Amino acid sequence: MYCPNCGTKNADHNRYCFKCGNPLPTMTTASPSQAPVQGASPGVAVRSGRRNVMWIGLAGIAVIGATLAIVLISRNGMGTLVDTTPKPTSRGELPTVALIAGPTLASTTISSGYVSGKIAFRHGCCEMYGVNLDGSGLVRLATCCPQATWSPDGTRIASFSAGDTSDIFVMNADGTGMLNLTDSSEGEYWPVWSPNGEQLAFSVGREFNRMDVYVVNADGTSMRNLTNHRAGYRKPAWSPDGNRIAFGSNRDGNREIYVMDADGSNVVQLTHDGTNNDVPKWSPDGARIFFWSDRGSRSQVYNLFVMSADGSGVTQLTNSSISLAGELSPDFKQIVFAADQSGNSEIYVMMIGNSEAVNVTNHPANDYYPTWSPDGTQIAFSSNRDGNEEIYVMNADGTDLRRLTNDPLPDDVPTWQP
Repeated sequence: MYCPNCGTKNADHNRYCFKCGNPLPTMTTASPSQAPVQGASPGVAVRSGRRNVMWIGLAGIAVIGATLAIVLISRNGMGTLVDTTPKPTSRGELPTVALIAGPTLASTTISSGYVSGKIAFRHGCCEMYGVNLDGSGLVRLATCCPQATWSPDGTRIASFSAGDTSDIFVMNADGTGMLNLTDSSEGEYWPVWSPNGEQLAFSVGREFNRMDVYVVNADGTSMRNLTNHRAGYRKPAWSPDGNRIAFGSNRDGNREIYVMDADGSNVVQLTHDGTNNDVPKWSPDGARIFFWSDRGSRSQVYNLFVMSADGSGVTQLTNSSISLAGELSPDFKQIVFAADQSGNSEIYVMMIGNSEAVNVTNHPANDYYPTWSPDGTQIAFSSNRDGNEEIYVMNADGTDLRRLTNDPLPDDVPTWQP
């Protein structure tokens, strides 16, 4: 089924959207027109071909939330940096985005060229595996914590377990030394590392619209409630200096962006337009916050915006008739996203400020969950082009396609090691 909030494709039995976390309607098999697609405790058995009901709906924000730090740009043509100062922008001043076909890559030879690094991914319903970028070194990292959130230095992984009362876990990059940081009856989800790797912020609650934001030390000590205001909270975002946390919440009705000090004090609402504003990300200098919003467009069509850290100077960066909620490249020049425009999901790359989004997969199969490499030169994604979902890596222009996994159970939701 497709999420009515963001258009993301979800498994038919999901209760919550994998990407945005919104509750899903009763199962439907119809694909909506122009629907975008996105994007341990041992002993849990893998159920072939099925996804765990609770965790998949709540884990998806990590796909976007893991977006690397970015800074504002205004661009001329194909991304030439011309000014870094936000200027008021209306929809009429931006070109409308058009999806165009890239090179046909169906006949591309899958290479085995080595690229350094590692990718963690979900295997089956609820296991986490890791693999090197040449396809070697496949290892199971966790049995019931399928979504990886890498620490800033790449030495540890945070995750949350599957189930209605999920816990937060931390482990070494090889899966050893697993530590359960939380143990409550409510459920803890979407852990996010602080910039210094010493703390994690996460959401707590059994109902999507009745949660709070908590913080805990990486060794499990000093867990505390920062918000004390039951509402719908999604994955929080630390400022680069670790002193503030931005978050999206519906505590005042619709979804707006807020910021607070890292101890939960001085909560300030930054957006006030009455539409849906969500998934905040700080620029590296902490002066600006990027976010996705459906303001100025039909409901649930998300475009990229930026504002000063005090909420002033809101600037629209993209203008599309379909939701572009995806992931910004590390050099803050491009967006990668998945969209279903012709009966199958393809992966598109678009320069910020340009009017064309290029199809970089161009394949009759379904391609999902694109994510940038740390240096922005490659994209990892999941595809069923070989009969079931596997992990692939390609250059950012769609060339040099490499398949990393080959297993009867589905492999998806890749995350790059920093």
